[in-house]
Amino acid sequence: MLINALKEKIDGLAKALDIGNTEEINLFIIKIIDDLILFSNNINESIFDVNFFNEKLNEMLSAMKEGDYYLFLDTLKYELMPIIEEYLKLSDN
Repeated sequence: MLINALKEKIDGLAKALDIGNTEEINLFIIKIIDDLILFSNNINESIFDVNFFNEKLNEMLSAMKEGDYYLFLDTLKYELMPIIEEYLKLSDN
């Protein structure tokens, strides 16, 4: 399931950040962005706030551009993941 794979990649990014492995950091960020793109291509806009999602993605990309990978991770983990999980619960019903 997408959410579990995304959580594993988030955990992998966190570990790579902790040890300072730049190659792994970049790899996990690419994989996470790919998953977010796949997710965004399949959303039902009637039950999901696309504007908020896009706003948070922009914040993440800005953080990445500035080299603030912890802000990237925090925005993903604490702001995007809860709404993705909620959307997936609603879309299953």
